[in-house]
Amino acid sequence: MNHVLLGAALPLAVCAVIYVARGRRAGLRLLVLGPLIAGISGAWAVVPDMPRALGDFDRYYAWHHASWCNVFWGHCWIDKGEVDRPWYPIAFIAIGVAILVAGWRELRRLEAGSVDG
Repeated sequence: MNHVLLGAALPLAVCAVIYVARGRRAGLRLLVLGPLIAGISGAWAVVPDMPRALGDFDRYYAWHHASWCNVFWGHCWIDKGEVDRPWYPIAFIAIGVAILVAGWRELRRLEAGSVDG
């Protein structure tokens, strides 16, 4: 989980900066593209683990000892010092909730502005 979280961190930080700079307003583009790019970046970070998920342990070990492994946001470097932290799942859930809250606030603002009457 930490690879996904760390891989998604930079795009999410950029989204947060844009969100704050726009006065805590998020357009549809930011609400859709931000999490999409963060998800792609997080998926990129776990590419070296994919063979293990598919049951190909030989390829998994080969990829983790390949010189290019760190192209995936420092994947093997992180694995060397990796310690499971209980806050990774909590941070992952908190980020998801923050994205949903931002979307919910924008939806409320749009609905409040489009009331006929």
